[in-house]
Amino acid sequence: MTRTRFSALRRPAAAIAAALVAVSLEAAPARNFLWKATAKSGGTMYLVGSVHLLPKDSYPLNPALEVAFKESDLLVEEADLGEMGVGAQMAFLSRGMLPSSTPLDKVLSPATYALLTKRAAEIGVPVEPLKLLKPWMVAQMLEVMQWQKAGFDPELGLDKHFYDLAQGEADGSLEGGGRAHGRAHRAVGAPPGAAAVSALAG
Repeated sequence: MTRTRFSALRRPAAAIAAALVAVSLEAAPARNFLWKATAKSGGTMYLVGSVHLLPKDSYPLNPALEVAFKESDLLVEEADLGEMGVGAQMAFLSRGMLPSSTPLDKVLSPATYALLTKRAAEIGVPVEPLKLLKPWMVAQMLEVMQWQKAGFDPELGLDKHFYDLAQGEADGSLEGGGRAHGRAHRAVGAPPGAAAVSALAG
């Protein structure tokens, strides 16, 4: 049976490189970041970056994205949003906590900590709570807050949009006959220390 997959990937370039081994790759028409990979056997996969935040004016989406979803019978995303409850969020946060004996200002150089303090003030975030977190966690939090301040909303993210559509079809609230939702599991870990500190200093 030929199956069409719609995949939302954080690192589409890596996925595209892997797909080249077995399939011919062509860019979808019009200006968008959607790729279409077609196997010699006839199977098709659409690849699109996993965009977690978007502004309101991003909708309606480029028609090519909606068409790709409608033509697919399997949605594969970076993470299963249905499992991102309070417990999962707390587990993620715990991985980003520093030991109580080693606050962030003891981990970073004075120059980098000064840059962090300035950046946090610009965004409107108190720096004291950030001292409990590892550099990579702080970098991620500040990045998300900066995007939100600019009008980007996680509720409007591309991955959530298509996840909600798939869920709506599955429970019968939308037409489409039900669409399977696959999960591309990925271990959430910290980048190397030097990379995390560099992100804060940048």
